[in-house]
Amino acid sequence: MDIPVPSLASRRACALAAALAMLASLTVVTASASARPSSPAPLDAAREVLALSNARLELMDEVMASKWFSRSPIEDPVQETSVKDTAAAEAAALGVAAAGTRAVFAAQIEAAKEVQLGWGSHWLYYGAPAGMAAPELGQLRSQLSEISKQIVAVLPRLIPLSKLPDARNRVSIAAARFLRVRYLGSAGRAAIVDSLLTLRRASNSA
Repeated sequence: MDIPVPSLASRRACALAAALAMLASLTVVTASASARPSSPAPLDAAREVLALSNARLELMDEVMASKWFSRSPIEDPVQETSVKDTAAAEAAALGVAAAGTRAVFAAQIEAAKEVQLGWGSHWLYYGAPAGMAAPELGQLRSQLSEISKQIVAVLPRLIPLSKLPDARNRVSIAAARFLRVRYLGSAGRAAIVDSLLTLRRASNSA
Protein backbone atom coordinates (compact mmCIF):
# COMPACT_ATOMS: atom_id res chain seq x y z
CA MET A 1 0.00 0.00 0.00
CA ASP A 2 1.37 3.41 -0.96
CA ILE A 3 2.15 5.76 1.88
CA PRO A 4 1.43 9.39 0.94
CA VAL A 5 4.12 11.95 1.60
CA PRO A 6 2.82 15.13 3.27
CA SER A 7 3.61 18.54 1.87
CA LEU A 8 6.86 20.22 2.87
CA ALA A 9 5.09 22.72 5.09
CA SER A 10 3.11 19.96 6.77
CA ARG A 11 6.19 17.81 7.30
CA ARG A 12 8.15 20.72 8.76
CA ALA A 13 5.32 21.62 11.11
CA CYS A 14 4.85 18.03 12.26
CA ALA A 15 8.56 17.39 12.79
CA LEU A 16 9.12 20.56 14.78
CA ALA A 17 5.88 20.11 16.72
CA ALA A 18 6.98 16.61 17.67
CA ALA A 19 10.34 17.88 18.86
CA LEU A 20 8.73 20.66 20.88
CA ALA A 21 6.28 18.19 22.41
CA MET A 22 9.13 15.92 23.42
CA LEU A 23 11.08 18.80 24.92
CA ALA A 24 7.97 19.99 26.75
CA SER A 25 7.55 16.53 28.23
CA LEU A 26 11.09 16.76 29.56
CA THR A 27 10.22 20.02 31.29
CA VAL A 28 7.16 18.44 32.88
CA VAL A 29 9.15 15.44 34.06
CA THR A 30 11.84 17.67 35.53
CA ALA A 31 9.29 19.90 37.25
CA SER A 32 7.52 16.90 38.78
CA ALA A 33 10.71 15.39 40.15
CA SER A 34 10.87 17.52 43.31
CA ALA A 35 9.98 14.52 45.47
CA ARG A 36 12.84 12.42 44.11
CA PRO A 37 16.42 12.94 42.90
CA SER A 38 16.40 15.00 39.70
CA SER A 39 17.79 13.71 36.42
CA PRO A 40 21.42 14.74 35.85
CA ALA A 41 21.69 17.83 33.66
CA PRO A 42 23.82 16.08 30.99
CA LEU A 43 21.18 13.36 30.67
CA ASP A 44 18.47 15.99 30.20
CA ALA A 45 20.67 17.59 27.53
CA ALA A 46 21.05 14.21 25.81
CA ARG A 47 17.28 13.87 25.68
CA GLU A 48 17.03 17.30 24.07
CA VAL A 49 19.53 16.32 21.39
CA LEU A 50 17.71 13.04 20.77
CA ALA A 51 14.40 14.86 20.34
CA LEU A 52 15.98 17.32 17.92
CA SER A 53 17.69 14.47 16.09
CA ASN A 54 14.35 12.77 15.59
CA ALA A 55 12.88 15.99 14.22
CA ARG A 56 15.82 16.22 11.82
CA LEU A 57 15.32 12.63 10.68
CA GLU A 58 11.59 13.13 10.23
CA LEU A 59 12.42 15.42 7.30
CA MET A 60 14.38 12.74 5.47
CA ASP A 61 11.41 11.45 3.49
CA GLU A 62 11.14 14.95 1.98
CA VAL A 63 14.88 14.99 1.30
CA MET A 64 14.60 11.60 -0.37
CA ALA A 65 11.62 12.76 -2.42
CA SER A 66 13.66 15.71 -3.71
CA LYS A 67 16.54 13.42 -4.67
CA TRP A 68 14.08 10.90 -6.16
CA PHE A 69 12.73 13.43 -8.63
CA SER A 70 16.13 14.92 -9.46
CA ARG A 71 17.74 11.47 -9.73
CA SER A 72 20.42 12.64 -7.29
CA PRO A 73 22.42 10.16 -5.20
CA ILE A 74 21.70 9.82 -1.51
CA GLU A 75 25.32 10.50 -0.65
CA ASP A 76 26.56 14.06 -1.11
CA PRO A 77 30.15 14.22 0.23
CA VAL A 78 30.47 17.98 -0.32
CA GLN A 79 27.28 18.72 1.61
CA GLU A 80 28.20 16.24 4.35
CA THR A 81 31.60 17.88 4.82
CA SER A 82 29.98 21.30 4.93
CA VAL A 83 27.53 20.19 7.63
CA LYS A 84 30.31 18.77 9.81
CA ASP A 85 32.64 21.74 9.27
CA THR A 86 29.91 24.26 10.08
CA ALA A 87 28.85 22.39 13.22
CA ALA A 88 32.46 22.01 14.40
CA ALA A 89 33.13 25.73 13.97
CA GLU A 90 29.93 26.72 15.78
CA ALA A 91 30.58 24.27 18.62
CA ALA A 92 34.22 25.37 18.94
CA ALA A 93 32.98 28.88 19.67
CA LEU A 94 31.06 27.32 22.59
CA GLY A 95 34.13 25.49 23.90
CA VAL A 96 33.45 22.03 22.45
CA ALA A 97 36.27 20.04 20.85
CA ALA A 98 35.92 19.52 17.12
CA ALA A 99 36.41 15.74 17.19
CA GLY A 100 33.32 15.11 19.30
CA THR A 101 31.18 17.52 17.31
CA ARG A 102 32.22 15.86 14.07
CA ALA A 103 31.38 12.46 15.56
CA VAL A 104 27.91 13.69 16.53
CA PHE A 105 27.16 15.03 13.08
CA ALA A 106 28.75 12.08 11.29
CA ALA A 107 26.27 9.89 13.18
CA GLN A 108 23.43 12.27 12.29
CA ILE A 109 24.39 12.12 8.61
CA GLU A 110 24.68 8.32 8.53
CA ALA A 111 21.29 8.00 10.23
CA ALA A 112 19.82 10.44 7.72
CA LYS A 113 21.14 8.38 4.81
CA GLU A 114 19.74 5.21 6.37
CA VAL A 115 16.28 6.76 6.61
CA GLN A 116 16.50 8.14 3.07
CA LEU A 117 17.52 4.71 1.78
CA GLY A 118 14.57 3.18 3.59
CA TRP A 119 12.12 5.50 1.86
CA GLY A 120 13.83 5.07 -1.51
CA SER A 121 13.72 1.28 -1.20
CA HIS A 122 10.04 1.44 -0.26
CA TRP A 123 9.20 3.51 -3.33
CA LEU A 124 11.27 1.27 -5.61
CA TYR A 125 9.39 -1.76 -4.36
CA TYR A 126 5.88 -0.36 -4.07
CA GLY A 127 6.07 2.65 -6.38
CA ALA A 128 6.11 6.30 -5.40
CA PRO A 129 2.84 7.64 -3.98
CA ALA A 130 0.54 9.09 -6.61
CA GLY A 131 0.74 12.86 -6.72
CA MET A 132 3.99 13.05 -4.78
CA ALA A 133 5.56 16.46 -5.41
CA ALA A 134 9.24 17.34 -5.54
CA PRO A 135 10.27 19.34 -2.46
CA GLU A 136 12.83 22.11 -2.86
CA LEU A 137 16.10 20.73 -1.45
CA GLY A 138 17.51 24.17 -0.65
CA GLN A 139 14.54 24.95 1.59
CA LEU A 140 14.84 21.60 3.30
CA ARG A 141 18.54 22.14 3.96
CA SER A 142 17.77 25.54 5.47
CA GLN A 143 15.35 23.85 7.87
CA LEU A 144 17.86 21.12 8.66
CA SER A 145 20.50 23.76 9.31
CA GLU A 146 18.27 25.43 11.90
CA ILE A 147 17.77 22.13 13.71
CA SER A 148 21.52 21.48 13.55
CA LYS A 149 22.18 24.85 15.19
CA GLN A 150 19.81 23.89 18.00
CA ILE A 151 21.72 20.62 18.45
CA VAL A 152 25.05 22.48 18.55
CA ALA A 153 23.70 24.84 21.21
CA VAL A 154 23.11 21.87 23.53
CA LEU A 155 26.51 20.21 23.02
CA PRO A 156 28.40 22.08 25.79
CA ARG A 157 25.96 20.66 28.33
CA LEU A 158 26.79 17.14 27.12
CA ILE A 159 30.51 17.31 27.92
CA PRO A 160 30.08 15.71 31.39
CA LEU A 161 27.76 12.99 30.01
CA SER A 162 30.39 10.26 29.68
CA LYS A 163 31.27 10.65 33.38
CA LEU A 164 27.80 9.63 34.56
CA PRO A 165 27.44 6.11 35.97
CA ASP A 166 26.10 3.71 33.34
CA ALA A 167 25.93 6.62 30.89
CA ARG A 168 25.63 4.64 27.68
CA ASN A 169 22.79 2.46 28.95
CA ARG A 170 20.89 5.47 30.28
CA VAL A 171 21.22 7.37 27.01
CA SER A 172 20.28 4.23 25.06
CA ILE A 173 17.05 3.97 27.04
CA ALA A 174 16.29 7.61 26.19
CA ALA A 175 17.14 7.00 22.53
CA ALA A 176 14.64 4.14 22.34
CA ARG A 177 11.99 6.61 23.47
CA PHE A 178 12.93 9.62 21.36
CA LEU A 179 14.44 8.21 18.15
CA ARG A 180 11.32 6.63 16.67
CA VAL A 181 11.54 7.74 13.05
CA ARG A 182 10.70 5.13 10.42
CA TYR A 183 13.63 3.22 8.84
CA LEU A 184 16.15 4.13 11.53
CA GLY A 185 17.65 0.84 12.70
CA SER A 186 19.19 -0.12 16.02
CA ALA A 187 22.74 0.35 14.71
CA GLY A 188 22.01 3.91 13.57
CA ARG A 189 20.35 4.67 16.89
CA ALA A 190 23.33 3.22 18.79
CA ALA A 191 25.78 5.28 16.71
CA ILE A 192 23.98 8.49 17.70
CA VAL A 193 24.11 7.44 21.35
CA ASP A 194 27.82 6.63 21.16
CA SER A 195 28.59 9.95 19.49
CA LEU A 196 27.06 11.89 22.38
CA LEU A 197 29.56 10.26 24.73
CA THR A 198 32.58 11.53 22.75
CA LEU A 199 32.12 15.23 23.50
CA ARG A 200 34.99 16.98 25.28
CA ARG A 201 36.06 20.53 26.03
CA ALA A 202 38.06 22.18 23.28
CA SER A 203 40.99 22.74 25.64
CA ASN A 204 41.30 18.95 26.07
CA SER A 205 41.58 18.27 22.36
CA ALA A 206 44.94 17.51 20.78
